[in-house]
Amino acid sequence: MFDETAWGSGIEQLGLYFVVYCLLPWFVIWEEAVWRLLSVSEKRARNGTMLYAKFNERALLRGSMKDQAEVMARALGSGGGLPWVTQNEARESFDTNPKPGGDHLPRPGTSAATIVEDET
Repeated sequence: MFDETAWGSGIEQLGLYFVVYCLLPWFVIWEEAVWRLLSVSEKRARNGTMLYAKFNERALLRGSMKDQAEVMARALGSGGGLPWVTQNEARESFDTNPKPGGDHLPRPGTSAATIVEDET
């Protein structure tokens, strides 16, 4: 199915095809192999949480950085729309650590004075 004449948007689709149908099965196999090779003590972190191997295939399936930024800006309420994701949900989609206090939806169109007035 790979054709040397595929250019433009077709080449992007070929890249997605390669990740989904060629790499994804290998990612699962490698993650399971790492899990089996770890001992029980290696699977536990110092704070008692479980460690695991993860290949971030979503990073390979994302669009350009510009496209990602536009989607996240709209999801967080940019452009006057209502937000539908929290800051931490947006950060999680980019595999970044959560931000303290980032689990609440942003309040669009409010000033600092309005927020203080609402709190009192």
